[in-house]
Amino acid sequence: MEQVKNFEEIKALVNEIAEYYDGPDEEQTEEMQRLTGVDWDPEDLQMICCGYWESPYKLEEIVYYLVHQRWPEKQQQKRKELTTMEKALLDFMTDKTRELIASPTCCAELKAVAKEWLADPGAEMTRRYVAEMEADIVTAEGLLAFAESPAGTKVFGAEDAKKVASHARALIAAGARWCACSACAACVAMLEKKDQLFK
Repeated sequence: MEQVKNFEEIKALVNEIAEYYDGPDEEQTEEMQRLTGVDWDPEDLQMICCGYWESPYKLEEIVYYLVHQRWPEKQQQKRKELTTMEKALLDFMTDKTRELIASPTCCAELKAVAKEWLADPGAEMTRRYVAEMEADIVTAEGLLAFAESPAGTKVFGAEDAKKVASHARALIAAGARWCACSACAACVAMLEKKDQLFK
């Protein structure tokens, strides 16, 4: 693995950020951006730094990724070995995962797992990703119940909650099982491939 500039400083900063799960503060984020030359987002830094203890990557490989935004060559090979999906399926999952991450209706928990999956689409991570999607996807009936609840009114606002409830009723009347938001639509598309993912 090629030498990384500012290696020791970046490594120390990764450990500093990893000590707390609240994510890096503004000063830590700016320092990481300065050391790596990459305009890192605080949320992405939190996922990478706080998750490395449970990841298959060593600390020096995390540092390499923070600088180069790609894994070292041997980890690239490991990624290929871990990935049992055919290329077409992997490409499909990757595209849908990026759609999911970009969706404004994707919850923070699922978005975090989706980003982890992009970094390591191996069998174990895929099982965790699918389980998270199954836990977070919303049914049309669930959407209706939420929109008509006090919590739904608080989230959407009174008028928009009525619109969401009306939309949910239309979905149910049309025989739709799932919420039609962009995040749920991406989850539905990927979960339809579940049997292919684990064959």
